[in-house]
Amino acid sequence: MRKLFFFLPLLAFGCTTGGNQSSISYKPQPSPLGGSLSQKRSVEGITSLPVDPNSLDPCTRHLLFADQYISVSDYGSAEEEIKKAEKTCSPEDPRVYHLRGIIELAEEKKEKAFNDFLKATQLYIKRGNEGKAFECYSQLLSLKPEAPEVKSLKHYFEDQDY
Repeated sequence: MRKLFFFLPLLAFGCTTGGNQSSISYKPQPSPLGGSLSQKRSVEGITSLPVDPNSLDPCTRHLLFADQYISVSDYGSAEEEIKKAEKTCSPEDPRVYHLRGIIELAEEKKEKAFNDFLKATQLYIKRGNEGKAFECYSQLLSLKPEAPEVKSLKHYFEDQDY
């Protein structure tokens, strides 16, 4: 009789959940790049680009490819693309410094990464791109929070409401 009382709740639970399982279904979510997530390729490879690379200027095209290589941790190929980009980009293009800083940080070249993130932050501020400037500033804070260069940029990112 004790065994029956032990199994009775299990049987009741099993009966109440069995009918509802058929109503649960998976619906693939649309991807921002088109298609559904179930149709996406593996993260291991380079993903398809949202634009036609041939329609871009050479600087942007090389930086886009460098960003794609960084996303799959192929830093050697990313560095090659950045070197190609430097030949066609303006020396005042913060994207070059930003991507180079990411690569150097991944390769544990912290001093070089700091200098590139600093230059990128200054150039993004100059261009008025607050979002990207803050992204680079955050990297500076993680590398050398007490550096005078970092402290001199702090006022750009302080909220005036406080």
